[in-house]
Amino acid sequence: MADRSGSVTGPWWVVHVETTMSDATRPKHPDQSGQPPPSRMARIAQRAHEIYEARGGQEGKAIDDWLQAEREIDAEMEAADGGKSS
Repeated sequence: MADRSGSVTGPWWVVHVETTMSDATRPKHPDQSGQPPPSRMARIAQRAHEIYEARGGQEGKAIDDWLQAEREIDAEMEAADGGKSS
């Protein structure tokens, strides 16, 4: 969201992480749509934003939102991996 001066406001993590990734760090395995799956960071950023919105967009809890999203996404990834990486 932009403020009156045109500056972007909101949580620091509301960034499209994929646009900052180099080709070397992008996932190489496409999903069924032919697109590479979103990176871990992109998934965490998306989930953190969902948590932020679910709280009504209240500022001041970006770190808490990020850490909660990180735990959730890591648990999803581990479950999908069948716990092989542990």
